[in-house]
Amino acid sequence: MSRTNTQGNDLAGWLEHVETGSITRPSTSPTDKNAAASAEEPGGGPPNPRPRQELDYIAAFKSRKHLMPHWRNVLEEPRKEAAGEITILALTGPSGASTVQSTQTLAGIGLEPTSLEAAWKSVAGARRAVIVTDLSKTIINSLGATFNLSPEILEEHLVRSGYTATSYEDPDPNTWPTRFLPKQCASLRWYGLVLRHDVQPRDAHSRHLLIQDKLKWHEPLKFRKRDLHIRNNIFRREWPLSSMYRPPKRRLAWDETAEGLVDFEEGDDFENEYLGLGKDPSIVAWEERVTFCWGQDGRDRVPILLLDPAPVMDLEISAGLGADTWPVRPFSKRLAPRGPPPAQQLTGDPATLEPMTSYTTQPEERETSSVVIDWIRRIMEDAVLWRDSSSLDPLILAVFQHVRQDTVVLLGHISDVLDQISSGSLDERMMQEQLGHWRSVLGRLQSELPALAKSLGEFFVFPYPGNNPRDATLPPDLATALRELQADISSTTERCQKSHESLRAEMSLLESKRGIEEAESVSRLTELAFIFIPMTFAASLFSMQVKELADNPPPLYAFIIAALTAVTVSYALRLVQRSTMVAGLLRKWETDIRNERQVTARVIPIRSVVGWLVEKLGVRVLIVIVGSGTTALLLVPLWTRDAMDTSFRGAITAFFLLVIILTVANGMDNFGSTERLAGRGNPGLGRMWRSPDEEGEGAGGTSTDQQGSGSDDHV
Repeated sequence: MSRTNTQGNDLAGWLEHVETGSITRPSTSPTDKNAAASAEEPGGGPPNPRPRQELDYIAAFKSRKHLMPHWRNVLEEPRKEAAGEITILALTGPSGASTVQSTQTLAGIGLEPTSLEAAWKSVAGARRAVIVTDLSKTIINSLGATFNLSPEILEEHLVRSGYTATSYEDPDPNTWPTRFLPKQCASLRWYGLVLRHDVQPRDAHSRHLLIQDKLKWHEPLKFRKRDLHIRNNIFRREWPLSSMYRPPKRRLAWDETAEGLVDFEEGDDFENEYLGLGKDPSIVAWEERVTFCWGQDGRDRVPILLLDPAPVMDLEISAGLGADTWPVRPFSKRLAPRGPPPAQQLTGDPATLEPMTSYTTQPEERETSSVVIDWIRRIMEDAVLWRDSSSLDPLILAVFQHVRQDTVVLLGHISDVLDQISSGSLDERMMQEQLGHWRSVLGRLQSELPALAKSLGEFFVFPYPGNNPRDATLPPDLATALRELQADISSTTERCQKSHESLRAEMSLLESKRGIEEAESVSRLTELAFIFIPMTFAASLFSMQVKELADNPPPLYAFIIAALTAVTVSYALRLVQRSTMVAGLLRKWETDIRNERQVTARVIPIRSVVGWLVEKLGVRVLIVIVGSGTTALLLVPLWTRDAMDTSFRGAITAFFLLVIILTVANGMDNFGSTERLAGRGNPGLGRMWRSPDEEGEGAGGTSTDQQGSGSDDHV
């Protein structure tokens, strides 16, 4: 029990420690200070090596990592211990001129908190800002200790960044235990369209092997081995964004014999793809992230931007004893130029083409940090874009201009993809082939675009003061442009939803048509059943163990005649059933049953049909039964007497049948309409079915009959 309370107190104190950002700076013991002083004194002997700091930034927080289980990257060992760089911007000089006075870049190799602090103080008196490209152990130690940053800030920038071997499986920041605390930073994820090479890593499995430094394969026919490594620590993922699914041209397969990955494809993808000679590249959206936070420099706040590096890999090709290493980029070109466009517009002078050409064909090796710095220079030099002397506005406006460029191009490409999906859904073959890919693209668009619009608002509102985002005092130009960009994203999201609904409707129509085709195929099988079932019946009949057939087997033509007769009779019955006369008679009977039995259901119940038949045919059936019984009583004794001649019995039988048939027919005809019989006064059997009331009406009730018939017609 006491242990639980102790952990709870530690957690509460640690959360307060993280929120306030109070971090103990590295310190040295008095012995170390004396040793350093003696080393600086003349004649003090050779300088002693600098003692290792007993407490650095990562080690200070790593001892309490169990209190923050979601810190899965910032306190771990990265692939490159000294990657990345820190750029210090001096935005204004002593004269207060509105321009970038100087930039000082510190590489991650050999970087220490003291060197970063010295570089920061070297531009004291100016309005300063810090831009960080990539993160590593040395940069995290120096940046966190110098500007008193919380690891929560750095962890949010590193989430799902490929910083560690398991970084792609990081939980979403919205699920962290600190999600209810006040935000210490704002992070924005957006996508930039690029032309993707068909090179490794081509799938999720290869990408996981790459961030683990285990992506190695060989070519069995050329006896060459290849080893691919990431040059930086941050290597984010891509998003295939096209209307057509294009499988990779080359895949790696696991070879049990070689116990490794093998490329069995023919040809050399290095010359075709890695050197930029490949044709028809794919368009993908490359993920990027920027994080803004405030650092502490005494009583002053320092704006800090964390940016991603350009994705660069090193491909090592070894054959025998020799090995070559080549720098490799996963994409060859961006669909939109980066950075501010040239100020000079195109005119009638051909010389104006040179600045525009250099802008549209700029190299893709440029880091995002250099693009943002170019935007800062343009904004500070343009009095229309920047009217404030604050060092925050040009920094935020530069990020916004850069993100807007990529987002506008992304939205335009999404519109093209939606148009292609809409036109492709009219082709049944294409729809069946690409349906899964289209649903995947539309589903992700409906989740990514709203998240992008929300992140844009949160990111650009965070740096400005205000109790809530609605009260934040954004620059008017930024607020207007931000609303327009969010409106464009919202309209594209609505169009994605409509396209998804239209695709569902097309899917329903396709399924309905497929069901109709299946029903037609079943009807064709039914047609065949009218041929084979009667033949089967005939074959079964002749194969029965019947004495007459067994003692005297019939010839083959008898079976053929029986089979043809059965087929003819069954198919003739089907034709009669489908004939227009029978169909009309069935519709008439159905109408009569519905009207007389008051049936409103779609399907007429059997009891209603039976009741209607009994009502209509009851007496007629009785007449038939009586006539048949009378015939049987007369003919059975006649044919059981052997004394009579056969011809005489046949003549008597024919006479009796004729008399009985005529009698039954006359009785059924007289029963067909009692009103008709009453009107014409037909004597005979019809007279016995008339009631006394009907007789009276027949004698002198002509006007009454007319009135009654009129009332019946009215009903």
